[in-house]
Amino acid sequence: MTVKPRSAPRGEQLVPPDEGMGVVSLAELSEIQQHYPQLWAEAAHLFTETLYDAVGLDAKVIQLVLCSLLAARGWVTGLRVHAVQARQAGATAEEIRGAVLLCYAVNGLSPAVSGLHVIEDLL
Repeated sequence: MTVKPRSAPRGEQLVPPDEGMGVVSLAELSEIQQHYPQLWAEAAHLFTETLYDAVGLDAKVIQLVLCSLLAARGWVTGLRVHAVQARQAGATAEEIRGAVLLCYAVNGLSPAVSGLHVIEDLL
């Protein structure tokens, strides 16, 4: 399936897609980026970078775990961002779907089904 990239509506940022992948809207994050740009640019990035280094997992595994956690939590923007990052880290579409499906074990069927729907156009 080929997904045509769309342009961002006025004031909306997009995560750039890889070849054949859809785009992810970051409009939900616009207020924190606008009102707290230093926090967003420095502190949030430093926190996640430090956290990812501390866990001792490779980038692909980290992104797959995050996909499962975000699907369980039901955060659409986060799940879409990390699904793209999982692909960029070398995860296959099947691995990403599997990670999202895994949230079924702890959070039930609804977040797993919703999560699979949310990411499908990115895979």
